[in-house]
Amino acid sequence: MTVMQSINTVKEDRWSYLWLAIGSLLFVVGNGRWAIPLAAWLWPAFMLRFTRTQKPVWGFLIVAVVFMVGCNIQWIDIMQGPIFIILNAVMGMVLVATFLIDRIITPRFKGILSTLVFPLTWTTMEYLRSFGPFGSWGSVAYTQFGNLPLEQMVSVTGIYGITFLITWFAAVVNAVWESEFAWQIIRREAALYIGILAMVLLLGGARLAFFPVDSETVRVASVVAPSGENIITMLSSKETRKIPPVEKTIEVMENLSRKGAGVGAKIVNWHEYGLIVARRDEATFIEHACKLAIGENIYLLLALGVFDEEPGSRGENKLIFIEPSGRVLWQYHKPHPVPVIEEPYVVKSKDKTPAISDTSYGKIAAVICFDEDFPRFIRKAGQAKVDILFGPSEDWREILSIHTPAITFRAVENGFSLVRCTFEGLTMAVDYQGRVLTATDDFKNKEPVIISDLPMKGVPTIYSKIGDLFAWLCVAGFLIVIVWALRQHKKA
Repeated sequence: MTVMQSINTVKEDRWSYLWLAIGSLLFVVGNGRWAIPLAAWLWPAFMLRFTRTQKPVWGFLIVAVVFMVGCNIQWIDIMQGPIFIILNAVMGMVLVATFLIDRIITPRFKGILSTLVFPLTWTTMEYLRSFGPFGSWGSVAYTQFGNLPLEQMVSVTGIYGITFLITWFAAVVNAVWESEFAWQIIRREAALYIGILAMVLLLGGARLAFFPVDSETVRVASVVAPSGENIITMLSSKETRKIPPVEKTIEVMENLSRKGAGVGAKIVNWHEYGLIVARRDEATFIEHACKLAIGENIYLLLALGVFDEEPGSRGENKLIFIEPSGRVLWQYHKPHPVPVIEEPYVVKSKDKTPAISDTSYGKIAAVICFDEDFPRFIRKAGQAKVDILFGPSEDWREILSIHTPAITFRAVENGFSLVRCTFEGLTMAVDYQGRVLTATDDFKNKEPVIISDLPMKGVPTIYSKIGDLFAWLCVAGFLIVIVWALRQHKKA
């Protein structure tokens, strides 16, 4: 039998459309707004069972419809408009390509190698997609937020280790399924996977149990000030921008910052676009902020939107970090404005690294919101041995349960504590093992100042040293599999 004959010869399963139905339902809750962690492990297994029991073209057409529709349901209302429907459809087609490659390539391998084709393909696709304008947004690994033993893996492999384990599970389940559950046939493949998964969970649990976070803490105040409307609404207006008088903005900044300092906070940080200032008033505003830092003896991390009143003009999304002496340590401009909804209105920074300073409370770094979705960018803070990362942010209701939990993986990857002060979202502080220290829903909380006590000392991680080595090994493995399959095809 030739290679192509083996691909087109399928082992019939009269229940295949039942597995398709189950997989489709689980897919909808396998990521996105309603993600159920267990569903992320299960749906690929059912979908693999379906595609492997269909001829490639027919299976491809069916799952193409399922994934394109399913992706738009997963991410419904998160971003609106035709362009986002198209983007969700593209995400669906990437998944289709992953299953199609598995369907064509896997029959050419046997044993353990046959179980590696799918996870290598998926991890490669997900990693290469992270080089695009949306970074790591939508990674299946993020669905596992809260599974602390598993999360510790990212301190070595980054999020792609979790991605690989989830998708490898699907391939192993299908190998067992295809052997008709004959243990003597599949025992090596199943034992290898179970052994590695058990080792990951045991080592992760051991890190949590035997190496707990042990450091002095610093009190941090996160200010989530009510601003009346989402910043993008103001920026996209065709009318003259109504920027508040600088005197009013200074008053709000002083009152809420003093409130944080009044309960013992040594560092006060504001949410993204927390303070909107006209360009002509920026110097005056900063002067008052410096005097406030001196008077309250605090570090002050202010998140400014600096704009002209002229509609359509580009402004700045920036941070200003002031030490207790009143000196401005740095100004940082956002290098990753959100495509489509923010990018047209702000100047895109050329900053290549997070802003970093040595302080009385450890080495502190800061980025802005969407910057945190780019692990390679944030890893530069890990390389610099940062102890605390601040990520002032602004989200919206539909991504409240998605965005901040995903960002906490940056803390475990790089060994620092993280504070994400978020307007219209989830403000959260975590330590470098991913434990949640504080979590506040901006839509339910009426208190604008949120207090967290953060460890002042981070730890080095393997990931911060080797970066995405695991992901690149998956890419290399994927290419080797493709080349090997092509050679087998030529021989046939």
